[in-house]
Amino acid sequence: MYTIVGLNFSIQTTITTTLPAATTTTTTPECVDHSTPGRDSDCPRAKYLCNDPLYYELMTEQCPLTCNRCPGTDFTRLPACFDRTAADGTSNCASVAYLCQNSLYRRIMMEQCPRTCNYC
Repeated sequence: MYTIVGLNFSIQTTITTTLPAATTTTTTPECVDHSTPGRDSDCPRAKYLCNDPLYYELMTEQCPLTCNRCPGTDFTRLPACFDRTAADGTSNCASVAYLCQNSLYRRIMMEQCPRTCNYC
């Protein structure tokens, strides 16, 4: 507010500035399989473990590229109950299902064939 002898008045000034729109750059971490420095990743050789319930979390963390679980990709979590598979991806659980209720084999069947034996 300015005062001139006998007069009181105020001056308001509006300054408008137009700036270019801000650009935001988001970087996504590169999706790679982890490995020991100086060595190739073991992930391709261990791919058969990607969906094994015992190794699912480890393989997701260590081998996201091999297991197709990179951030931003749409992958579904493995249900908790699955029979284990051999390196070639096959399971013989159906052919040994008769052992599910055999007390001598119950422990190994719970570990290897929980779905076939309806343990979960």
